[in-house]
Amino acid sequence: QKRLAGIIDRRLLLQALFADLGERLALLEKRLSDRQRPPSEKEKEEAARLRIEVRVVQGELLSLPDLDEDILKHYAVMIERARWQGDWLALKGEEYEALRAVAAMLPRDGAAVAEAYRRVIRTFEGGIRRLGRMIDELDRKRSRISPAGTLRAMDRSRELAGLYDGLQGRFDDRIRQLKVLIGAYEAELAEIISGRP
Repeated sequence: QKRLAGIIDRRLLLQALFADLGERLALLEKRLSDRQRPPSEKEKEEAARLRIEVRVVQGELLSLPDLDEDILKHYAVMIERARWQGDWLALKGEEYEALRAVAAMLPRDGAAVAEAYRRVIRTFEGGIRRLGRMIDELDRKRSRISPAGTLRAMDRSRELAGLYDGLQGRFDDRIRQLKVLIGAYEAELAEIISGRP
């Protein structure tokens, strides 16, 4: 992020310098062409020096990556979104692993299947606890968002608030779904334990 900010700041500085040098060179060349007498060596040297500076600045500008300031503005939001998505995928991975264990046990005896069901239920309960902690963390992060500052900071704050609200809705929905799944697995487990088909 600091590197991107440095590149953008450097580009803005070089653009301002390029515009200034170009203006100065244009004024000098206009003055030299309007005169009745030939330009002095000092004036020629000054014009040549300005042309070289213009080329150097232009070359450096062309060598910099073409970055939009909006990239930097949204960089923090992208990092935050990726981190939460990683947590979400880890949670889903644990759920799928537990379900795969149940699927592998299905043709076996009732005790093994019952234990696999218990593991799934524990995984879902653990998921609910983790989602609860993630919601608490979202609340803490949301409380630290400042609606004041530069326009860039306010934009980022608004985007982060929207991200946190969306994530909280997603986590709340998943908690409700997991509670329903736990109830269904507990009912099936009771049937397995009682020996009913």
